[in-house]
Amino acid sequence: MELQLFITVPCVAEECRRDGMGRILSAAWIAVTAFQMRSIIRSRIVFSMAAKPRVFDTETIGNTLIVIPHGDGLGFRYVDVQIEANQIRRTIAEPGVNHLVIDLAELEYFGSEVIGVFITMAREATNRGGKAAMCNASEKMRQVLESMKLFKLWPHCDSRKEALEIVEPGIG
Repeated sequence: MELQLFITVPCVAEECRRDGMGRILSAAWIAVTAFQMRSIIRSRIVFSMAAKPRVFDTETIGNTLIVIPHGDGLGFRYVDVQIEANQIRRTIAEPGVNHLVIDLAELEYFGSEVIGVFITMAREATNRGGKAAMCNASEKMRQVLESMKLFKLWPHCDSRKEALEIVEPGIG
């Protein structure tokens, strides 16, 4: 009879979110320890990585794509942000998606990479003839976005309903 030992390396641990090195070191330590244990318990060891948390969720209402960033905005890995942002930009380019609302309700604060992604997404929508708006920013983030003069390009609303009404009247 063969036993199986399942070891999950959580990739959402704090040290993994900083720079990825924690994940490599943790995985290496677990691999060495598991290999040593294998000879003792004579079992097969199966490794898996915990699912990576998503940076953005999306919803579609009418011809409007709603992007909802969530999680720790300062803890996002650059590569994850870029991969998901590229997927969203491809979605914006699809027929039937004309407008964009970025709902910031689930983020208290976020870094420059995420702000850059918001700008890229909004430009993608407006360059294709659509409209873009942001909503539900925290007071701290509202001040940052205002200082960057982004609200002159794309309005900020207090609610998603207001933002939807601006980009696609009648669906809010």
